Amino acid sequence: MEFRTLRYFLAVANLGNLSRAAEATHTTQPNLTRQIKSLEEELGQELFIRSRGMALTAAGELLLKRASQIEDLYEAAEEEIRSYGKGEKIAGTVRIAAGESISLTSIAKAMARLRKKQPLIRFEIRSADTKEVAEYLSRGLVDFGVLVEPAVLAEYHFRRLPSYDRWGILCLKDDPLAKEGRATPDNLRSRPIIHSRHAGYSKIIDQWIGGTLKAETVATYNLIYNASLLVKERIGVAFTLEGLIATGPDSPFAFVPLDPPLHSRLDLVYRKSLPLSEAAKAFLEACEEVFAEEEK
Repeated sequence: MEFRTLRYFLAVANLGNLSRAAEATHTTQPNLTRQIKSLEEELGQELFIRSRGMALTAAGELLLKRASQIEDLYEAAEEEIRSYGKGEKIAGTVRIAAGESISLTSIAKAMARLRKKQPLIRFEIRSADTKEVAEYLSRGLVDFGVLVEPAVLAEYHFRRLPSYDRWGILCLKDDPLAKEGRATPDNLRSRPIIHSRHAGYSKIIDQWIGGTLKAETVATYNLIYNASLLVKERIGVAFTLEGLIATGPDSPFAFVPLDPPLHSRLDLVYRKSLPLSEAAKAFLEACEEVFAEEEK
């Protein structure tokens, strides 16, 4: 299986049309058709449903996922090699996978500082839960991950972020919880609950509440913005980290801290077994500078 053939496949899969894919890959439609047919014969699988244009089969969906990962790795390797040893000016992309957190402000400051010194460096941020972050790291698809503690860190070099996240409840401002100003296990037990589908977060909340949220759960979410729409419709109240949804004067929402308080720390991690690119090394140095300043 040649990489060029995979790129032909990706063009057809992403554009859903042979003529547009041929134009995008600077080849002819007959040649593109032959390449796709040859790939299907090599793999022993039909990749497209031709009766529906160029819709992907289940095997095609699987290949799309893997081929996209291969293309990302190829482009990252090409970029890193081209920029290696080019003197003081460093170019390249730093790839980071992380969940939603106000603590990422420290990382954003490091990015801004690095861009002033090295304007050719770019960043790619992937929103992901803890499991997805670990998968991206293991496959070499990102340089760094941000993991919520407690986390398994044995295979990583890691640096704890200076700040921490405070847990609370997102509710409407006219909710009794907002008026009380605190959310306790007792005053949440009878409430419909919306919480993160991330297993690590759910475990943290279960430990805090002294049981399980299963009976009270009406919905789970991946992104808190989507959960806020459910809160707005009074489907339930949502466990979340502070600062992710606006709660100012013009917002219908209130953030109510948990009582007893619950906080989470985060770690910036990278794999021990994989060398960092020059751009990634420069980013790590910028993070160390910012973190040290914030810890003073």
